[in-house]
Amino acid sequence: MHIRQLFIGAILLAATATHAQHVVQLPGVSATASPEGCVSPASAGSAALSYSCLTRLVTAEATPKAPEIPGADISKRPSNTLGLYNASSLQNRMGPNLGISVQPYRPKLVYPNPLGR
Repeated sequence: MHIRQLFIGAILLAATATHAQHVVQLPGVSATASPEGCVSPASAGSAALSYSCLTRLVTAEATPKAPEIPGADISKRPSNTLGLYNASSLQNRMGPNLGISVQPYRPKLVYPNPLGR
């Protein structure tokens, strides 16, 4: 039983070693390792991290600013086109009832005489 486990382990070890050496090249995908690492040797035999290198790796590159589209800046548009409060449109809608009633002013309809005169 023990020999069988050793034999299976040796086969798996050989298979993984063979598989690790096989490199697959994919079209449009390229990856390279940077020659400089963020670990610098220290005097005590342990590795020390360089914070300047780590900061450089973590910070994102500046993205270019998108070109401005004319008319896209809504802060320069009039408030009534955005559906916001506008004093002149409120005064026009309420008419003489502004400040007196909550009902907008609607003039009484006058129907002409259908028989004529």
